[in-house]
Amino acid sequence: AVTFAICSSAFFILPGLEREVLPKVDQGQFLLKVDLPLGTRLEVTDRVSKRFEEIFKTIPEIKDVSVTIGSEKVSKGQVKVDTLRPSQAVILVTLKKDRKKMSADIVRAIQERVKGMPFEGAQIDFVLQESEFAFAEGGAKPILVEIKGYDFSQMAEMAGQVKRNLASLSGVINVQDDMGKTSPETKLDIDKRRSALYGISALDISLIAKAALDGVVATQYREGGREYDIRVRLSEKDRRNIENLSNLLLYSKVLDALIPLKEVAAILKGVGPSEIKRVDQERTVIVSAEIDKHVKSKDALPQVQEMLKNLNVSPETGI
Repeated sequence: AVTFAICSSAFFILPGLEREVLPKVDQGQFLLKVDLPLGTRLEVTDRVSKRFEEIFKTIPEIKDVSVTIGSEKVSKGQVKVDTLRPSQAVILVTLKKDRKKMSADIVRAIQERVKGMPFEGAQIDFVLQESEFAFAEGGAKPILVEIKGYDFSQMAEMAGQVKRNLASLSGVINVQDDMGKTSPETKLDIDKRRSALYGISALDISLIAKAALDGVVATQYREGGREYDIRVRLSEKDRRNIENLSNLLLYSKVLDALIPLKEVAAILKGVGPSEIKRVDQERTVIVSAEIDKHVKSKDALPQVQEMLKNLNVSPETGI
């Protein structure tokens, strides 16, 4: 009877206890993400990464350090590393098993040490996940909001609104998005109506423009059992000025004559996204945030859900 009474009382206590699927454990690893300004050369990113390596060498609790700079999407042990630009680096730090300090304490000490230090204008993000599965995903944060659509300007506007709303919630910290900085680009705006009148397809125009700048392999040169590609393209002085592209000659089937590219297309300069991320084949921007250690997840997450319900999302935006 006593045993039954004790077991029964557990059912009344259970609803008042905080629960989680995966308990927090010290993984003995953390990630350091380095994001330098867009266009930074690989050598500069490597130089900044080596500064962190020198700092890590002075910390006795650190066992080894692994650095990835400007890579394709790969899996590195338990950690998945997404495609990195030459201006980005991911540093995986493994701690010794016989250390006396917890991983979180070591990370906080490093954060205090590097605070205010010059790192070529790099944005530094420490990722310490106390769940093996979350860490394997590269440091997934407890709050992730996916914004899907097609128009990047509208998605950026919505991401900014979500970030402001999340930052205003109590207990929600380190609000970020994964939108890369815009990069300068040159667009070839083809007038399809005019090109159709001349009997020139958009594909022909784009291929000729690409061949002029990037070149096309016309044939191969063989010598000593080896083959060398012979690439044909505009000379360096003509490629240096993009405006010269408008003077390229295209063959018109209708007129049986050559016409300049500027008759059927315009060269426009602007900015565009440096990278496009997709989830389920849809363009996606992810806004992430962390929960303060003094706040329980069950208190913070309902606030986030309520905030998302009150977002003003028009169906016309396609978001």
